[in-house]
Amino acid sequence: MWAVPGETVDVERFEPFQPTEILDHYDGPRIFTFTNRSQERHLAFWCDEDGALQRYLVVPCGDVVKDKLTSGRISMREALDQPWLWVVDVEHTGRLSGAWRSTLKRLPQDVLPEPGTMLWPTLERPSPSSWG
Repeated sequence: MWAVPGETVDVERFEPFQPTEILDHYDGPRIFTFTNRSQERHLAFWCDEDGALQRYLVVPCGDVVKDKLTSGRISMREALDQPWLWVVDVEHTGRLSGAWRSTLKRLPQDVLPEPGTMLWPTLERPSPSSWG
């Protein structure tokens, strides 16, 4: 697994790391919202895994961000491009094993959604050439 560029933070900030609303489920929840013990809602985006861990990008997710993402007004990458972004490692047992504060620009580009990728294929934006 790649080294996370960022500062270590306490994993308790993200507990319980249990989906509240699953937005994409492919071999398990890949994109979902969850609410931590402080009642802060976050968006989790699965970005990598190995034999022991799943790695997620986590950002704050208020109603405005969630509504824009699910209605197709912003892409997945735009939803993740926030001043507060964390990388969270989760063991296959569900136990959180590490968390770091980072930024989208510091992360390996191959773990991020492609620019313009929408949450669901049905939300794909028309290309500029079709705007007429």
